[in-house]
Amino acid sequence: GIPLSDALRTLYAQTKSVVLKEVTLEISLDIESGHPLSFALQRHGGVFSEFYVSLIRSAEATGRIDQALGYLAEYLEKEMALAAKIHGALLYPSLVLALFAVIAAILVGFVFPTLQPLFTEANLEVPPVTRLLLGVGAFVSRWWLLLLFALAALVGVIADYVRTPEGRTVRDQFMLNKMPVVSTLLKKMYVARFASSLGILLRGGIPIAEAIEVAGRTMTSVVYR
Repeated sequence: GIPLSDALRTLYAQTKSVVLKEVTLEISLDIESGHPLSFALQRHGGVFSEFYVSLIRSAEATGRIDQALGYLAEYLEKEMALAAKIHGALLYPSLVLALFAVIAAILVGFVFPTLQPLFTEANLEVPPVTRLLLGVGAFVSRWWLLLLFALAALVGVIADYVRTPEGRTVRDQFMLNKMPVVSTLLKKMYVARFASSLGILLRGGIPIAEAIEVAGRTMTSVVYR
């Protein structure tokens, strides 16, 4: 039952985040100037997404702003819980792959080159695979600086390409269709996120066609969007 402007002033006094504190004050000033809450939120698109604004705008028409804010809080809690589960599921395989890459780099760059003189002095006939590994090790130990620059350049080119609309589509299609285990996990995550977003919007009174459109724009995957 506290007026919206007073509630925002109280939140302003309690908020520790410098950015959110300033945004809360500006929203409070907009409310005191006679603007609706949805308008005040829309002015801060970097903090409040279209999802927030659409839900609040619909709630203003029905007079259920308090319920809509409760829906948003519930949605955020579910999003944080889902993100924590995903990070936990991907942490172990990521650590294993990173450890494998480090060990492989040490073997190729430092261990294999030291073994070459032993085989040469003993005059041993080594298998083709071993010769290949020794050759790769010798090449890496000799040209490691050049390889490092080439790898950095390649990463930069790929990063620039991924920033383009075509690059984002190719990246998302690859992650959804070509990566074992991860693809299945991502598909389930996107479907769960879409269903959660759509459910919150429908509970807020937004028509289903508009709700699907808004929920689609909250998807981080270009393919699903």
